[in-house]
Amino acid sequence: MNFNSVVFLFCFMPLALGLYYLVPGRVKNAVLLVESLLFFCWGGITWLPLAVGMVAINYAAGLLLASLPAGGKRRWSTANTRTFCWTRSTLSLPPGLPS
Repeated sequence: MNFNSVVFLFCFMPLALGLYYLVPGRVKNAVLLVESLLFFCWGGITWLPLAVGMVAINYAAGLLLASLPAGGKRRWSTANTRTFCWTRSTLSLPPGLPS
């Protein structure tokens, strides 16, 4: 499902937003997680394990970051940003192009 498809704009998004605003505050994050996975797997569940794994890794990283003192958070954030930028620039290039 694309963000500009009729199904997304007039079915999925209104239902997702409606459900998000109807549930109590503590359940909102769980609703967003389920809605995100549903959107991600709309075309098939082939990549569902990857999505769930990435959610688990990011959740664990967030817990670790929350437990660090201020100086450690800055170092972690810098390393994470550098890793993201390197991964994004390396993996998004078409094959055969120099990085």
